[in-house]
Amino acid sequence: MRPLPALDSVAQQHAGKYRDQGLVIIGINEDAAEDDFVEFLKNFPAHFKTIRDTDGSLAREFDVVTMPSSYIFDRDGNVVARHLGFKVRLMDDYEAVIRNALTESDVGTELISATQAHP
Repeated sequence: MRPLPALDSVAQQHAGKYRDQGLVIIGINEDAAEDDFVEFLKNFPAHFKTIRDTDGSLAREFDVVTMPSSYIFDRDGNVVARHLGFKVRLMDDYEAVIRNALTESDVGTELISATQAHP
């Protein structure tokens, strides 16, 4: 299973399951050209908000070293977990971190998934 379709499936499952507790999922795409970004999402639809990081500033800020990378933030905006790559066998671990982040703080939690840039 390709990473983005798998992440999208996870996002749909978790967003519905934890939306009332404040879970927000945002994808970050590093395509420089908007046409590439639009084409990528046409080929791999994402059912979560996706924004462009055309200059790579978010990737640098969060030290993204592989795609996909996922970051879980607590309600105060602190990174509480970072997952490099995507492994279906770790789904229960990912969900446990999300549940923990949602129960330990008071405002919104975000799972940010950086998606592969395409030339």
